Amino acid sequence: MSTNRMNFEDHDWDEDGGSYSDSSEPDIDDLNLTEKDDVLVIGIDFGTTFSGVAYATESEFLAKNISVISEWPGCGRDEGKAPTELLYEHEESWWGYDLPDVGDPIRWFKLLLLNNEDLQEGVKSSAFYLAAKEKVRRENLKPVDLVADYLRFQWKHALEVIEKSRGDQFLPSLRFHIVITVPAIWKGYARQSMQEAAEKAGIMAPRDMGKTRLSFVLEPEAAAMATLTDPEHQSLVKPGKTWLILDAGGGTVDLISYKITSTNPITMDEAVEGTGALCGGVLIDECFQQLCKNRLGRRWSHLSPNGIKEIMGDKWEKNYKREFVPKQSKEEYPVPIPAEAYKSGDKVSDDLSRLPHIKNGRIQFREQDLMEAFAESFARIDELVDEQISKTKQKGLTLQYRRTAICRGAVYKGFAQDQSMGAEDDDDDFKPQRVAPISVTSTISRYSLGMPHYSKFDPSVHSKSDPDYKWHAEEGAFVIDNRVTWYIRKGENVSKIDPVRNSWARLLKKSFQGSFTESLVQCDSSDPPHRCDDTVKPLCDLKVAIDVNTSKLEDFTSADGKKQNKKLYYDVEMVPSGASMEFNFYIDGIKQASHNIKAEYE
Repeated sequence: MSTNRMNFEDHDWDEDGGSYSDSSEPDIDDLNLTEKDDVLVIGIDFGTTFSGVAYATESEFLAKNISVISEWPGCGRDEGKAPTELLYEHEESWWGYDLPDVGDPIRWFKLLLLNNEDLQEGVKSSAFYLAAKEKVRRENLKPVDLVADYLRFQWKHALEVIEKSRGDQFLPSLRFHIVITVPAIWKGYARQSMQEAAEKAGIMAPRDMGKTRLSFVLEPEAAAMATLTDPEHQSLVKPGKTWLILDAGGGTVDLISYKITSTNPITMDEAVEGTGALCGGVLIDECFQQLCKNRLGRRWSHLSPNGIKEIMGDKWEKNYKREFVPKQSKEEYPVPIPAEAYKSGDKVSDDLSRLPHIKNGRIQFREQDLMEAFAESFARIDELVDEQISKTKQKGLTLQYRRTAICRGAVYKGFAQDQSMGAEDDDDDFKPQRVAPISVTSTISRYSLGMPHYSKFDPSVHSKSDPDYKWHAEEGAFVIDNRVTWYIRKGENVSKIDPVRNSWARLLKKSFQGSFTESLVQCDSSDPPHRCDDTVKPLCDLKVAIDVNTSKLEDFTSADGKKQNKKLYYDVEMVPSGASMEFNFYIDGIKQASHNIKAEYE
């Protein structure tokens, strides 16, 4: 792997070219506590099967008054979320509860953002996943466009509900910070697709009040923020306690353990590496559908997509799936059989020949039948919980309480980010908020992450027989190429307050056009090699655009006197976020605008 950057720390250069800025959280006494509300944080929980929205201004947030949207088109009752479903027919489109009764909607398209190799075998072969994949292929649709369409509908509806509730002068007077939840097990490319979808949906459209900020929060982190700040649990939140947060969603089930380090405000460190799997509600739905299919036999083939939707509808989705609790009773759980299951002229008759019985046009499921629908998903969740408990015990920690929650937590994350990050970005003017009541101060790295580079040849350290020994024309000297400086090693506890930051130097030719690319690599070992070998894989390319006057940069003459270039000194900062990574770029200690740095994943 050929590289164009040199590790700043390999040389005894003057360090004036790279300084460090203090990124610690501001003290509450240094903040203006009388600032009027000028930011609206809107949390979007985009789920595999259901999606929701919550929002709050700063004063509402501090008063623990976060509003959750509960009215949706096509739904005559209050519901905290709407189905993550779309239907395209006759150049029209519908979403959520508003789908017509006749039609075959697209579901579970969130899972299509993941590469095939990042899906479990059980999901790859899932009938629901294969149906969604085939429908998207047949209709020549792109997963990112489906997500964008859904977000566009949801965003438009959310703004309408907020305006209806607060008046038409409310939204125009506020800047927006949008926080979208993502599974902890999602890698960077999937998060990048979510960002692309949000931009396509118009969420980032220019507004008179200023730039809209978009950020992401891990679903279990959002759940932790909402749960641990709940007054009901405050007596249990004590320094030294470790909480296991389980977020069981429609697609993914994520688990993270947090150790409370302080209260008022609550700060917590990720105790051990989080885990997760694609074993959520979709798997339960598929198992229940298979139970129905097995019991109906040949009659199942008579069902249209709407007939299947009818079976999976009110009785299952809105009742049994949500409220079923094993009681060791003989109670029956009837599910109506659509009339189309019977051919014309067929008599609808009872079938008591095997269990579960069919009586009066209904499958009379028993308790043990429904338990079978939940069994596979719950068994996998139990494995994940046991694995997380085992990891915490190995570190001498004890888990005492396990809770779950999510949507409101995205709003908590938004205010925590505004408070800790707002003053650093020069591409917006978000002011730091008051100290957030809860924040995650460190996280565990899921893999080792580094940057490849070359080093000047040093005969006291290197050998000419090294396969990476080569001539570097711009340096006018021999170098050792293909080396890696590892920012983070797998399993390390990495501070979010004081992220890992390294200094670099790059030679710029006269033809430099203001941008360059940094390649980042990853390794699944906690003891990664010092050079790029077969265990080191590409992670992403950082496309960096800089606005500097190159004429004022340091002049550099190659060792052989043949090349005249400029030398740029800069810092790159990284912090893990679940299975993904966040990056910051500094020149002369000044953080560069976030829109000038773009991570592109393979």
